[in-house]
Amino acid sequence: MKPRYAMAAIMAASALLMSGLPVHAADSDAKKDQTMGQEFDDATITTKVKMELMGNRSTSAMHTDVTTNGGVVTLTGKARSQAEKDLATAVAKNVKGVASVNNQMIIDTTK
Repeated sequence: MKPRYAMAAIMAASALLMSGLPVHAADSDAKKDQTMGQEFDDATITTKVKMELMGNRSTSAMHTDVTTNGGVVTLTGKARSQAEKDLATAVAKNVKGVASVNNQMIIDTTK
């Protein structure tokens, strides 16, 4: 991410976290077997993926839910095209700490 966009991305991610939008690390059932460090790492990965999606003009972070469990990122929500879905996968894979990406996004061409 370019330095001039870093502060804007951090502020936007903070706003998302405070507004209750879906930026979270894994479901509570999956967290039972995780250490505090793993939960923190997953939350950090989730936030970084969401920030990268927000910083990319060709992906819709507002329509993409991101969860992370053990470094495995799951993307759900809606994409406008297969290209956007594929790009979201690529963006998530490029985030440090991501072991793999499970993209379950649905292509919605009605918009």
